[in-house]
Amino acid sequence: KKLRYTIPFQEPEETIEYLRGLATQGGGRAAIFADDGEKFGSWPETYEHCYVDGWLERFFGALEKNSDWIQIQTFGELIHSRPPLGRIYLPTASYDEMMEWALPAGAIPPYDEFRGILQEKDLLDRYGVYVRAGYWRNFLAKYPESNNMHKKMLAVSAKVQALSRKRKPPAGLETARDELLKGQCNDAYWHGVFGGLYLPHLRSAIYHHLLKAEKAADDALHSGDSWIDVQETDFDGDGRREILVHARDQNLYIDPHRGGTLFELDYKPGAINLLDTLARREEGYHYKLTHSQNPTDAREEVASIHDRVTVKEEGLEKLLHYDWHRRVSLLDHFPGEETTLESFSQSLYRELGDFATEPYQYRLRRLKDRIQLKLFRDGHLWTAEGPVPVTLSKTLSVPRRGTTLGIKYRLENRPAQPITLWFGVEFNFALLAGSAPDRSYWVDGRQLEDSRLISVGEIPGVKRFGLRDEYLGIDISLALDRPATLWRFPVETVSQSEGGFERVYQSSVVFPNWKIHLQPGENWEVEIRQEISTL
Repeated sequence: KKLRYTIPFQEPEETIEYLRGLATQGGGRAAIFADDGEKFGSWPETYEHCYVDGWLERFFGALEKNSDWIQIQTFGELIHSRPPLGRIYLPTASYDEMMEWALPAGAIPPYDEFRGILQEKDLLDRYGVYVRAGYWRNFLAKYPESNNMHKKMLAVSAKVQALSRKRKPPAGLETARDELLKGQCNDAYWHGVFGGLYLPHLRSAIYHHLLKAEKAADDALHSGDSWIDVQETDFDGDGRREILVHARDQNLYIDPHRGGTLFELDYKPGAINLLDTLARREEGYHYKLTHSQNPTDAREEVASIHDRVTVKEEGLEKLLHYDWHRRVSLLDHFPGEETTLESFSQSLYRELGDFATEPYQYRLRRLKDRIQLKLFRDGHLWTAEGPVPVTLSKTLSVPRRGTTLGIKYRLENRPAQPITLWFGVEFNFALLAGSAPDRSYWVDGRQLEDSRLISVGEIPGVKRFGLRDEYLGIDISLALDRPATLWRFPVETVSQSEGGFERVYQSSVVFPNWKIHLQPGENWEVEIRQEISTL
């Protein structure tokens, strides 16, 4: 750990003196250094420090000058040059900062405070080894999106292993293995000071390679150009079953126990998970934004990446809105009558229904040409007069071939009096770049003043709309059989990267919604057809 902070952030003499303190006459000690190559030129200010100011040259010069007592070896050379000292068992762990990042957000400030107290009392060097933070696997509990990637990777790995067990390994096995290994790159599975999980292009790359591996495996495991498979399994490890629909051209993963929502939508021709989204959550470092008097990009000295508090733009603290649900699709909302587009987009509105995150029952039918899944819930709307019982169902139809999804919603008024309600369905789509001119919204028969995916707007009387990504070469269209008011807005997070605090576009929300009046026993229905096509 000491070497990680002296190299390259202290003068070379600091490292030499530390090693001198470890050395013995017999030369039986080894000091281990393994760290990120980015420290030597990629991190802010390190290029000038290492090369222009000559730190790296001075460092190697110091090692050469002391080569009579410092011997440089690789890990392999060290292991083969001496016998083992004994037996140890390694925990699932990493360096101090990552263990801190793995903590729940609310636990991080008091943890930092406690370490600060030890440092003030000059006790940290002596007792810091006993001050432990989190557990690495907590990232998978802290971020369901990380867990989603991890479990997807395990599922694809199982498919690839199934191929390798065949008596005659198929032609696509090596391709599937290569793509699987690319999908196991660690950076996107966790989050700390380096962006990690918060960077959409990293998550997208993981899913891209996992889906290419899965497609290679599926092509070898399934014959013909039209097939569909459905599993009822505990995909995410939460003790409850999800429904996984795999077809030739698309995958759809549905969670009946959390609102009957669609949490993964894979467009296999492009190897894209269109629900590779990320919700806005409180992070332990957000308090630095709200409590810092003047966060700035201080350049008078080179600091470790862990000690920098910089911002890439002013006013980021105004973007600290937190979601109470995952940003997935088929989220069923019943907003209060005072809800505005702004309050809804900031998750600061009143939800009257108990549908968005609550369990749905379901019936699954395996038909010859498609899978049909009916999700339904007897729930309530919370009104001034008390709870009002309402039944909501949504029936999904997934074909064996192609990338369409049929969705039929049905609302039933169960009480003996008429009710007025506001109902809408939230869809999220992750297309990487909110401001790029080649990614845009479109609405049939309308000219949008600002069509970028980062734009915010409300349009009444919409029956067909969509999102187009010319870079990825895809178009997503949604057709409604009755007109709706359409809301659209981006989901943007505030996270850390090596360059400082930054705003990151995560996904675009489209929310068709209707004001509905139902008489006792009356039903209301709408059909939605979602289609993904190649441009």
